[in-house]
Order: sequence, then structure tokens, then C-alpha cells
Amino acid sequence: MAPEVLLAPYIKTLSPYIPGKPIEETQREYGLRRVVKLASNENPLGPSPKAVAAMRRALTSSHRYPDANGFRLKEKISRIWGIPTDEIILANGSNEVMDFAVRTFCVPGDELIQGQTSFIAMRICAQIQGVQVVEVPHAPQAENPFSLDLDEMLKVAVRRPRAKLVYLPNPNNPTGASIEISRISKFLSDLSASRPDVLVILDDAYWGYSNRKVSDLNALRARHGNVLLLRTFSKIFGLAGARVGVGMGPRQYIEPMQKVRMPFNVGTLSLVGAEAALSDLAFVKKASKLNAIEREKWYGFLAQQGVPYIPSDGNFVLAHVQRGCGKSGLEVFELFLKLGVILRPVANYGLKEWIRISVGLPQENRFAMSVWKKQLPKKDP
Repeated sequence: MAPEVLLAPYIKTLSPYIPGKPIEETQREYGLRRVVKLASNENPLGPSPKAVAAMRRALTSSHRYPDANGFRLKEKISRIWGIPTDEIILANGSNEVMDFAVRTFCVPGDELIQGQTSFIAMRICAQIQGVQVVEVPHAPQAENPFSLDLDEMLKVAVRRPRAKLVYLPNPNNPTGASIEISRISKFLSDLSASRPDVLVILDDAYWGYSNRKVSDLNALRARHGNVLLLRTFSKIFGLAGARVGVGMGPRQYIEPMQKVRMPFNVGTLSLVGAEAALSDLAFVKKASKLNAIEREKWYGFLAQQGVPYIPSDGNFVLAHVQRGCGKSGLEVFELFLKLGVILRPVANYGLKEWIRISVGLPQENRFAMSVWKKQLPKKDP
């Protein structure tokens, strides 16, 4: 009989991250030829063409280890986003920067403060290290019942001596809603005055799709000494498969995090692809415009179907299918999956009545809407 594997209690109770269902797996499972994936907030246009060309050129050097410091990519980020290179850390996706922060600045028993429906990867990173996650209830607003309560988050962070990190995604995933920049600025100022030792992780993953100015959150990072700003190349640049994330913050945070980062955590193809993508402004503009147009179409469609939704600053929309269609998010997911449309149930966020829809290409969205009309006809008022 095999011996029992001894696990820390916080590992035993850990719920792993559940990714969106792959297209190929869905095709095999249901014998489908056409499958539309609107589940993982990917850029439906594909990767930046400049990034693809750069990665192809770099294939011949794949026998060499990558630049462990990512010098060229950091230089490019520094020039374009106006951040000193020694205030930048590169990672295998922005979720790895979250992991760096937890492992560097927390010990078991310390606390992470976040909202109830914030991106689940941050919670997982904390729990793996035995860090307690303190979730602050929402402050519902008319358009967003899941609005983050910054006032209460501030009170919680100030009164709990073991609070070490605060996580603020803007816009939030899976809800898509943003917090006004003025509110975030006040929160950071108030927290700095009371608890300057608490690090705020400001997640800017969807900056390329947001209606606000690109520089807004970066300007906040520059003004406050306890902010770690996260960005990723997985969304607007279309490099989700390359896995490149960026953390930007004061040297006193970046330097110790560099000690935690393993060498070669970002591969050569990913480094050169991300560097090239930063110069592809035409692609970014095209992707952002397409998303805005198609997201509006989803708003109109959901309104016609009588399905409440939350206005989004990302490339996805959260829809209340239980109220609009009388089905849970999981029921809608399973129903659509058999017909070749992959959506994202969000029960793992406590949102059993909702479904998240990633914005796709026009033809993908039309197909998903046609399936919706057939399978979920509009309820009588």
C-alpha cells in the first residue's frame, strides 16, 4: 500500500484554475467540425503579425538559452511605457508576477485583500503559499452589482496587521467593469498614509481594450511607492500562447522579486515576439476597434433577448442568463458546447447564474447568437 502523501492543509483545499475548454477537445468529444471559442478572452484576430515574423526569424536560434534578463524587451518597454528598466520584471504571463509577489513578500499566515469576484489566479497564488485571502463584499451599483468596495478594502487593510498585499484588477475579470481612476488614486493615497508597507497589485491586463487613457494606471504607479502594475501580452497583442507578462514597480519591490524569479522563465520566441508586438500599433488599434464594435453588438443582442449584462471595459461580457433565460451558467455552457460554441461558466467565482462571453470575430459572434436564438428563445415578460 502506497504511503499517504502529506500535504499542507491549504494545498489540500486548493481548487485549481480551470481554463477554457480547447477547440480541439470539443471537436473530438462531440464530433463537430465547426467550433467557436468565446471562452478565454483571447484576441480573435490572432497574434500581432510583426510578432509572428519576429518569432519565425528567431526559430533558428532555438538551440540557445534565452536572454535570462530580457534586456531588449525591457529596453523596448522602457521606451514605450516610460519606465526605467530596473523597475521592470518579466514573467511567464502576468499571473507569474502575482506568484513572485506572494512568494517574495509573504509568509504563511499573512493576508491578501481583494474583492469577492476578482481574478481567481491571484487567490490561487496566495493559497499555494499559505497566505489567507480576505475577500471584501461588493458595493453594488446600478450597472454593476459586483463593484469593488474600495472604502471597505481600505478599512480591512488598515486594521489587519498581517495584511501584506491588496489586489486591484482594473477592469476586473470576470465582470469587465472598471473603477474610476480618481477612486483608485484616492485609495492609494489613503493606504500609503496608513499602511505604506502594504503592496497594491494593480492588474492592467485589459488596458488595450479599455475606454480610458492607456497612461492612467501607469501614472498612478509612478506617483505611489507601493504599487506593482501588471500588464500582459496575452490580450490585445494576441500572444496568449507565448506567455509574456510584465510587472512594473519601485526598485525596492522589483529587486527582491528578481531573486525569486527562475532564470529563463520567458523563452526566446516569446521575448522577441513581445518586443515586436510593442511596435505594432496598427494591429493594436485594429484589435481595439474590432472589439468595441463587436462588444456593442453583444450588448444589443443581449438587450433584445432580455438578458441583463454588465458593461465591460474588456474583451468580454458577463451576462445574467438565469434571469434572462431561466438557466444557470453551467447549463448554458453545456448546451452551447454540444452545438459548437464554447462560453465560460463562472460558478467558481460564485456567479452560478452568469456566463462570460469573450468577444470574437464578426462571423463567430453571429454564429453564437444564432445558436442562442434557437436554444434560448426570449422569455415572455
